[in-house]
Amino acid sequence: MPQQATFIDEGIDRIQSVFKDAESEIQKFQKRADKRRKEIRKNAEKRSKDIQKQFRKMPAVKKASQIRADAQKQLDNGVESILGKLPVASRHDLDKMDRRIKTLTRKLNALEKAQGQGKA
Repeated sequence: MPQQATFIDEGIDRIQSVFKDAESEIQKFQKRADKRRKEIRKNAEKRSKDIQKQFRKMPAVKKASQIRADAQKQLDNGVESILGKLPVASRHDLDKMDRRIKTLTRKLNALEKAQGQGKA
């Protein structure tokens, strides 16, 4: 019987050793895969930037970019002109009014709370 126990123990030890080795190999593989993935990503980003740089140097792209910038400037000026003639509050004015409303709301809530405590 003791021989069978040692035989079984040896078998279990071998199986555990195989699992440890397999786990170690899997971890090594994961590290290599992560490293390779990072290298591929870095190379892809570099190639993308190079292509973008070459693309921006093309005369048609430069011209289109200039046209877009001019159109954006004209649009901004037109919107500014229209809004300047309308009675519309500026962003700063809206922020200022919002802060004032919040202050008044807090004061009103405090008054309501004080009145509620006085009645009880």
